[in-house]
Amino acid sequence: MKGEFGFVAFKVAGSTKAEYVCNKSVYDLIFLEATDKGIYHFKGHNNKYWSIGEDGSLFADSTGPTPFILEFRGQSMFTVKAPDGSFLKGEQNGIFKATGKEVNASTLWEF
Repeated sequence: MKGEFGFVAFKVAGSTKAEYVCNKSVYDLIFLEATDKGIYHFKGHNNKYWSIGEDGSLFADSTGPTPFILEFRGQSMFTVKAPDGSFLKGEQNGIFKATGKEVNASTLWEF
């Protein structure tokens, strides 16, 4: 995934706390699992599912999936809705959280 400030990747490569940021110059592998109900689950390259922290931060630290909805917008862009209805949002300083309230440049992702 790539946003307006860079690629989504682990905050610190090899870190035990698998938190994501969105301003990296290189990408991490992110696996996507689809269900027959239009729900998607993300997995990090550590084979753990994405989870959402209390402040909306994204981690790849769960043994169970978190349901996300992908909304495709154009030929190569999409938004990701978290279970609470917020969008995954990126900021220039790397903050990557499920806190977006509207679709704009900070909530659009390229694939």
